[in-house]
Amino acid sequence: MKRVQAGVCELLCLALLGCSRQPAESRFFSYLADPSARHSLVAFSPTNGDPRPGKDHRVPSRQSLADDLQALRPGFDGLILYGYSNEDTPVILEEAERLGYRAVLLGIWDPKSSDEITGTAQLVRQHHPHLALAVCVGNEGIAFDRYTLADVREGINSLRALLPGTLVPLCTSEPIAQYVDADLRGAGDFLCPNIHFIFEHREKSPAEGAHWVRGLAMSLAGSAHKAVLVKETGMPHGGDDNFSPAAQRAFWASYVTAGRLARSQDSYRVWISYAAAFEAFDLHWKAEESKMAIEERWGLLAADRKPFPAFFVWQEAQNSPLETK
Repeated sequence: MKRVQAGVCELLCLALLGCSRQPAESRFFSYLADPSARHSLVAFSPTNGDPRPGKDHRVPSRQSLADDLQALRPGFDGLILYGYSNEDTPVILEEAERLGYRAVLLGIWDPKSSDEITGTAQLVRQHHPHLALAVCVGNEGIAFDRYTLADVREGINSLRALLPGTLVPLCTSEPIAQYVDADLRGAGDFLCPNIHFIFEHREKSPAEGAHWVRGLAMSLAGSAHKAVLVKETGMPHGGDDNFSPAAQRAFWASYVTAGRLARSQDSYRVWISYAAAFEAFDLHWKAEESKMAIEERWGLLAADRKPFPAFFVWQEAQNSPLETK
C-alpha cells in the first residue's frame, strides 16, 4: 500500500471548489446516514488469500472466508472490498449475507477491466435486495499511475449502464491530497478518500491524528458539497517504534467515540461518515510487496484472527448508539 508523501493536505480547504451535485437516495446512504443506527464497516482482505498474480497467488477456501467474516462480525456489520474476483468475491457476498452483515462497499481494482465491471454488476443485481450496496471504482490508481481519471469515469459509466434503475451509489477512492482536483471531486455520487495521518504527520499523538483526519474529511464535505465516507484511516500496531497495540487502540478510541456520523452545517444532505476501519487482518503479503514493515501491521485482528485491543473499541461501539455531531 503505497502512499502519497505530499504535504499539501492542510491546503485542502483553500483549494477546494464547490460541486453542486447531490447524492442519490439509496439503501447504502440510508445505512451510513441514519443517526439512530449502529453501523460500522471494515476494509476486508482474506487472511488466507494473496491477490498477487503468479506463484504468490492464493485463493482462500469458503470455510476460511466464513471464519474471517465470523471473527469480524462482533465489531462490524459492513465490509469494504477492493476488487472483484470470480474466485472469491461471490462467496464473500454469500457468506456476508448469511452472517447478517448489512452493507458492502464493493470494489473494482481496475476500472478498465470488463470482467470486474460485469462481475460486480451481477453481484449487485443478485444481492441488492438483501444488502445495502455501493461500488468503489478504483483505489489509489490515479495517484500511482495505474489508470487515469478518464478511465475511472468510463468505468463508472459502464457500470451504471449495466444497472439501470438500481440506486447503488458509485465512487472512486484516492489519497486525500488528490482531492485538490475539482474533476476528481466531481466523479461519482459521493467521496471516499483515504486519509492516513501517519504518512503526513507521524509526530502526532493518536488523539491528535484522529482529530486531524476527522477535520480534513469535514472540510472536504463542506467544500465539495458531497457526502464523504472516510474509507481508509487508522494506525499500525507495529513495524515502527511509534506504533504499538496500545497506540492503535488509542487512535480508534479517539476516532470512534467522537461520533461515527457528522453533518455539514450548510446542508443536512451532506454528511460525513467515520464508520469505516482500516483494516480487518494483518496481511504479510503487503509487507512483501511494499518492502515496508508497517504494511502487515494495520490489522484489528492478527493473521490467526486473534483480536488486538483496538478491535474491542469497535465491538463496544456496536453496543452503543450512534451520535450525530
